[in-house]
Amino acid sequence: KKAKALMFKLIHKIDRKTERRFVYNTFLKATANAGDIVEAQHCFNQMTSEGLELNARTYGKVIEACAKAKSPKPEQALVWEQKMNENGFHTNLVIDNTIISAYANSGDVAGAQYRLIEMIEQGREVDIISFSSVIHACSNAGDTEVADKWMEIANKMGVTMDNVAFNTIINTHAQTGDADAAIEWMRIMGKCGFVPGLDVCNVVMNCFANAQKWDKCITLFKVMQDLGVKPDKYTIATYLKACASPPFDPEMFEAGDKLFTQMIEEKADIDATCFSSMIHLCARHHDPQRAEYWYDKMKGLGYQPTHSAFNSILSACGRSGKIDNILRWKQEMERSGFKADSFTYGAIIHAYAKSGMFEEAEEWVARMRDAGLRRGMSIYGSLLQGCANMGDGERAESWLQRMREDGVLPDARAYSAVISAWGAKGDIPRMDDILERMKIDRQRPTAYVFTALFEGCAASTDVDK
Repeated sequence: KKAKALMFKLIHKIDRKTERRFVYNTFLKATANAGDIVEAQHCFNQMTSEGLELNARTYGKVIEACAKAKSPKPEQALVWEQKMNENGFHTNLVIDNTIISAYANSGDVAGAQYRLIEMIEQGREVDIISFSSVIHACSNAGDTEVADKWMEIANKMGVTMDNVAFNTIINTHAQTGDADAAIEWMRIMGKCGFVPGLDVCNVVMNCFANAQKWDKCITLFKVMQDLGVKPDKYTIATYLKACASPPFDPEMFEAGDKLFTQMIEEKADIDATCFSSMIHLCARHHDPQRAEYWYDKMKGLGYQPTHSAFNSILSACGRSGKIDNILRWKQEMERSGFKADSFTYGAIIHAYAKSGMFEEAEEWVARMRDAGLRRGMSIYGSLLQGCANMGDGERAESWLQRMREDGVLPDARAYSAVISAWGAKGDIPRMDDILERMKIDRQRPTAYVFTALFEGCAASTDVDK
C-alpha cells in the first residue's frame, strides 16, 4: 500500500516513458513479493493503457505474483507466460523456476516435476532453485523416495544442492519416521560442505526420542559434533537422557558427564532440564556423590532445582543404600516447596528393602497409602526383590498377596523374585507352588523365572529337578 501511494506521487511528475515503466515495474515487484495478483494485474493494465513498452521484467513480476499468492495460481502463471511469449519475450530460467515454485506452493507435485522434466528434456538451463522447488514439493507431500531421486538426478547433472534443499529432505525423512535416512542425508550434506540447521537436527532427535531409540539419539549427537552443529538445551537434555537409557553402560555415564562439563565451560545453551537429566544419569550410575555435585552446580549457576532433580538424587541414594542421605534429601526437597510423590516414596522404600530393613520399608508403604498415592509394580517389585536378596520366602509371599489386594497383577519379574526368595533355601515344593500360580494367572515364565528355578535347584542339590 505504501508503494502504491508513492508510485502515484511519482508517476505524475515523470513524463519519460522509460522512467514511468521503471516506476511501474518497481511497484510490480512489491505486488510479486506480497503475492497480490489483483494489484499486479491492475498495474499491468495501467501500463498497457498508457502505451508503455513492456519488457520481460513486467511479465515476470506478474507471473511471480501468481506463484507467491496465498492460494498459488499456476494456471494463471502459465497464461501470463503465454502472453509474454506471444509478445516476443522468451521464457528464461527465472520464469521456469517461478512456475515450478507456483506448482510446488500449490501442492501440485506432478506439475512441478513435469515442468522440470520438460526443462531437462528440452535442454533448457536448470539450477539449484529448479531442483530445490521440486524437492520441497515432494517433501511437503511426504514423498521422500521421489525427493531422494531428484537429489540424485541433481547430483548427476552436476548441480550442487544448497542448505535449504538438504534441510528440507532431512526434515521430511524425520517427519515421516525415517530418521535413519535423515542421518544419512546429514552425512552427505557434510561431505558437500554444508552444515545442517540445529532446528532440523532437533526434529530428527525428537523423532528418535519419541520412538525411544536412544542409541540412535547418541549416534545423531556424534554426527552433529562431527559436522560442527552446536547443540542447544533440548539436544543436550535428550542426549543425557539417552545415555541413561537401558541397557545402562558405565561408559555412557562418563561420556555424558564429560560432555555436560564441557557444555558448562563453553557457556552453552542449557537450562534446569539439562541439569535434571544429568542428575538422572548419575542416579542410573548409582553415584549419589556426583548427583549432589551437579545439584550444587545447578544452584550455584542460578538454576532452580526441579522436582525430577530431587527424585533422581533420592534414587541415587536409594540405589547405593545411602538411607541417611535419602531422608536428608527428602527434607531438602520439601523445604524447596516440592511434595513427595510416588517416585519419592519408591526411592525410599527401595533403599530400605535393599538393605533388608523391612519394617521401615513397610512403614513407608503405610505412609504412602495415607498420602493417597497408589502403590504400583515398581514399589512391590522393590519389596519382593529385597525379600529375594534376604531369602525371606514367607515375607515375599505376604507381599505378593498384598500386591493382589492393591489391584496390582504380579508380572513375571514379581514371581521370579518370590521363587528366588524360596530358592535361597532350596525349598522346591514352594517354588513349584509359585510356578503353578503363574500358570493360573496366565503369566508366561521368562528367563528371570527359569534362572530363579535353576538357582533354587542348585541350592537344594536336586540335579534331576
